[in-house]
Amino acid sequence: MRWILLGSSLMLLPVYSMAEVYSCERDGRRLFQSTPCEVGDAPTGIKPPAAASPGQSERQRREQAERFWGEQAQRRQAARARQNEQAADARRRRLQRRAVEQAVGQGRLLPGMTPSQVKRAWGFPDRQNQKIHGGRQREYWYYVDRKTGHVRTAVFQDEALLRASD
Repeated sequence: MRWILLGSSLMLLPVYSMAEVYSCERDGRRLFQSTPCEVGDAPTGIKPPAAASPGQSERQRREQAERFWGEQAQRRQAARARQNEQAADARRRRLQRRAVEQAVGQGRLLPGMTPSQVKRAWGFPDRQNQKIHGGRQREYWYYVDRKTGHVRTAVFQDEALLRASD
């Protein structure tokens, strides 16, 4: 009787190895589990190598394992490339913020600045105007030098500085 139970449980073992894996993000940590994280989640696509069938040769099993681990290495490489790209984007944003803060301190304007950054650099405009250009709304800010009468202009589109004239 004991041998029958052992034999039937061993037959079910490959079924459990075919279980799907779900990936969740909680508190900044990636977790892997056998149930969906939220309703409607799809499995990650990571599946263990299939159990060897009795008719497979050692060479076939080795090739199957090499394919599996090769796919895993490609996934890891793609994930590292995404991480490197995200780190490079963060560096670019950090450098852009520094450049903008430096320009604000010097009273200069750079394309892409927000209206609040322009106000910090040049102050509040003396006059504002809105126009439609190419189907898109643009906002014009005018700064008048009271001594010379010289007019500086800041032009915004989509809440970002498009250009400025001194």
